[in-house]
Amino acid sequence: MKLSLNEQVALVTGASRGIGAAIADALANAGAFVIGNDQDTPGGGGFSSAQQFVGSIDEFKIYRRELSREEVVAVYNDNTKYKEPFERVKETVKPIRDNNKRKARRVNWWKFGERRPGMRKALEGLNAYFCLPKIAKYTCFQAIDISILPCEANMAVASSDFFILGILNSKIHLDWVKAQSSTLKSDIRYTNTTCYETFPFPKNVSEKAKEKVRVIMTELENFRKQEAIEAKITITKFYNLFINEPSSKLFKLHEKLDKAVCLAYGWKYKEQKNYNEELLKLNEERFEAEI
Repeated sequence: MKLSLNEQVALVTGASRGIGAAIADALANAGAFVIGNDQDTPGGGGFSSAQQFVGSIDEFKIYRRELSREEVVAVYNDNTKYKEPFERVKETVKPIRDNNKRKARRVNWWKFGERRPGMRKALEGLNAYFCLPKIAKYTCFQAIDISILPCEANMAVASSDFFILGILNSKIHLDWVKAQSSTLKSDIRYTNTTCYETFPFPKNVSEKAKEKVRVIMTELENFRKQEAIEAKITITKFYNLFINEPSSKLFKLHEKLDKAVCLAYGWKYKEQKNYNEELLKLNEERFEAEI
């Protein structure tokens, strides 16, 4: 039977070693907010600080419960490592939050404005997710390590399947986004309601076709990141240089990807073709099937 202790608080004594540490870890994995208590015994085989104890538990099991103002003070006073960051937040964030129209943000000035528990829950168990700035010149979703959480300026897709990443980076998706999105100056403004939720992903795709997209997308992702790092430029600048150059490897990889994505939809690839009519037809068919 799986134990669920969401929103529960557990106090574990002797939590720095042995059975106590194992119990603390198990309770955290069950969703509890764990408070560890133990003596500091240097050389005794246990943890030498509260920081090490907390760091030993999966970070994703800690965030579920927000700390109160008093608890935050207690934590940062107990650990000198966090004093300077906390004071920095107090100096720079609090004056702005004091004038915020939303009471919750004024009162809880040290907390994230929006915790997005739904997003965090959706990301659990993944080793990566796909991310795109909401406003960008190129619709270039990238794989982001799960240890890095997205801020509100980014669109995040809760998947680590490079088949999905390949679809999102294809010209088929880009043409749809251009038709559905708004713009800010010359940049595309990507929204989940107009660009993502309306986009019909291919269904009933063979594993062979999916794997072909995954292999090409993996090569593309590794290539563009490595090239940008070595050249010390952003992905946008890298695309500015090479995406419209037919002889470049970037152009060729995207062309290979577009062909593989077309195959996944069961369409014949044609260079420069816009597939929005086919996508719209798919949307209509799926809508009628749901009625």
